[in-house]
Amino acid sequence: MKKIGIDLGGTSIKAGVVDGGRIVYKDSRPTDLTWGFEKTVDEIAALIKIVADLAKVDFKKCGVIGIGSPGLIDTAKGEVVYSNNIKWKNAPLAKELGGRLGVPVKIHNDAKAAALGESIYGAGKDYKTVALLTLGTGVGGGIIRNGKIEETQVAAGSLFGHMSINYNGRLCACGRKGCLEAYASATALVADAKAVMKINNLDGKAIFDTYRQGDVAAKKVVDNYIKYLGEGIASIINVCCPDAVILGGGLSGAGDILIDGLKKYIGDKIFGAGLIKVDIITSRLGNDAGIIGASLLI
Repeated sequence: MKKIGIDLGGTSIKAGVVDGGRIVYKDSRPTDLTWGFEKTVDEIAALIKIVADLAKVDFKKCGVIGIGSPGLIDTAKGEVVYSNNIKWKNAPLAKELGGRLGVPVKIHNDAKAAALGESIYGAGKDYKTVALLTLGTGVGGGIIRNGKIEETQVAAGSLFGHMSINYNGRLCACGRKGCLEAYASATALVADAKAVMKINNLDGKAIFDTYRQGDVAAKKVVDNYIKYLGEGIASIINVCCPDAVILGGGLSGAGDILIDGLKKYIGDKIFGAGLIKVDIITSRLGNDAGIIGASLLI
């Protein structure tokens, strides 16, 4: 049966009709943070109707509609408890959207939804337990065990990003010091690079491209980034014991530079190094992971 998944973010709303892990049709529109909650729900409902119509399916026959949303999520109540990205607090998303469409709606954290998509249909499908880290504006993620999201008291996919790798380190946007996100997000990487590199329109891709060209400053920035991220991943492995760690988000496109560097750095930092095997791999579904994962929330 075809299903509908929504990936709600601070910059865009993406919707897709999914059939067996394959997106039949998808569309998106920019998120306007001035809309407020009610207007945003209206826009999501309109986008769902558009993708369903163009995919030639009746959305009311697609069963439960799934949504991945940033922030702390009360999955039982269907509420976005708090989201800094879209400026919501105690927002009854499932109830309001379901009321507009006349169908049941299930919501979860967006990073955990993406992790579910990768686990079932992407890079993690051959593993029992996977940890996904999304490396973008922030650092998010989730744990999937035996095809199910590992639940927490309030569903949040950003908690990996807020483990401390330096108790008296950089100030994070969350207000704490030394968070992984303050060192290993794309935002942090670009900030570090701007301090030592003179490149216009600097972004993650440009930094790694310059690294490949042998630039000394880029090498220093990237090597430090790998150490920061490696510390976080080593802690995740030691605490959560996944079979594989999947890297998603824009920076995962760095490919072998990132993966090979992390494998080398993490090697002796895992408890029982050499006795357990944890694969470090990149996302296979890319930006579609959120839509596909959301469609699986039912």
